[in-house]
Amino acid sequence: MKGQYKISFIVFGAIAVAGIVLQAVAGNFDKTLVAFPVNLIIAALVVLSAGGLALFREGRVFKLLSGMPFSVTAIGALSVCCLVMGLIPQHEEGGLLDDVTSSWPFVLVYLALLLSLACVIARTLANFNIRRWGFYLNHIGLWLVFAGAGLGGGDRLEMTVKIPEGATATHAIAEGMMPYGLPFGVRLDDFLMEEYSSGKPKRYTSEVTAIFRDGREQRVEIDVNRPFRHGSWAFYQQSYDRAAGSSSTYSVLKAVRDPWLPVVYAGIVMLALGAVSLFPAAAGFIARRRNKYLWMLTLVAVMATVFSVFYISRQGTERVPALQSGWFVPHVVAYMISYMMLAAATVGACVQLCRNKPDEKLQSFTDGMVYSGFGLLTVGMLIGMVWAKAAWGHYWEWDPKETWALITMLAYLVYIHLRMRGGTASRAALWILPVAFVLLMITWLGVSYLPAAQSSIHVY
Repeated sequence: MKGQYKISFIVFGAIAVAGIVLQAVAGNFDKTLVAFPVNLIIAALVVLSAGGLALFREGRVFKLLSGMPFSVTAIGALSVCCLVMGLIPQHEEGGLLDDVTSSWPFVLVYLALLLSLACVIARTLANFNIRRWGFYLNHIGLWLVFAGAGLGGGDRLEMTVKIPEGATATHAIAEGMMPYGLPFGVRLDDFLMEEYSSGKPKRYTSEVTAIFRDGREQRVEIDVNRPFRHGSWAFYQQSYDRAAGSSSTYSVLKAVRDPWLPVVYAGIVMLALGAVSLFPAAAGFIARRRNKYLWMLTLVAVMATVFSVFYISRQGTERVPALQSGWFVPHVVAYMISYMMLAAATVGACVQLCRNKPDEKLQSFTDGMVYSGFGLLTVGMLIGMVWAKAAWGHYWEWDPKETWALITMLAYLVYIHLRMRGGTASRAALWILPVAFVLLMITWLGVSYLPAAQSSIHVY
């Protein structure tokens, strides 16, 4: 096992060096290089490579790529990339450190992670066991999300449509691109805006008419959290003349074409179902009524309720339009319960670190809280992705809040991987939990104070 960790570190070290060299020679990675059909070919090659290697399951390459040491190292490499993004403000056309997602090291780490994940899936499917349904759903779902979001990015178009009242837009504008012809015309019939008594925007809506090439017309309202979809295109309410406020005579829409979205949504559904497989860990613990740590579950439930009510009420009655969504409450509640569970797990880990003698019941409690808390953390993030897609046009923007949430999840994911073999947790594994909880607190409370978050769409 230690030998595989050493080889994995060497492999990702070589990937980092190769990426830096490519960055110096070729500059930023051009995402249009993976536009259709190149992205489909890459996805097929990854799947076929994993399947081909699985035919030689005893081979050293397949054992390495599908092994836990390589997976943990890959997660660590992705975490390093995310930490850079979470600490340094990112902008398009930046360099190695301030435009990480366009850097070659990030691209190579992504491809290595995609191949490793495919090999893990191939290894487990070769020894199929229905009892591991949660494992299959989580890993296949994660691969679909990674493939759809990463490789599908080459086909994704995101443009701005600025329309004065009474005018018809036939083209959209993307930064650094020529005007792009829309599949149909969009006429702005009226722009409506409601304000709170304080003058803050309560709701703003564009009443538009879609004019199709065959002469058909369709009148629709485009609101924040309520886009207009037609085929692979979607139009989102983005902005307006903020200086004029409710007297604005034009509207700014975001036009998005994302043909790989069904792949990502399929992955999200699988991940959501897979997250359910993590909950029995806590349920089994609750069933043991005489367990001396059961009181902590009661404290978790009470604290989760208090913080959920506090956080929701803190938004007040004057919520910005983006927060006026049915996804708001389940998103917050899932996160609050997961935070309290992971806090309890951190307490359990700290108690064990202070003791010299292992405590099986406390270890069982700690693991149960991590598995269930991580499951709810996953559900909260997936809800946030679907909500973000409806409100802003994209399920993932690498916003600082999103980036730190991913860093936190990756930390807990490392712990879960290290605990898959069961038994008594090593001190190194237990130390991950306090560190992960610090990352969680940064995600929840500290992100808005970081330089990278000054332009965050999550700072209201």
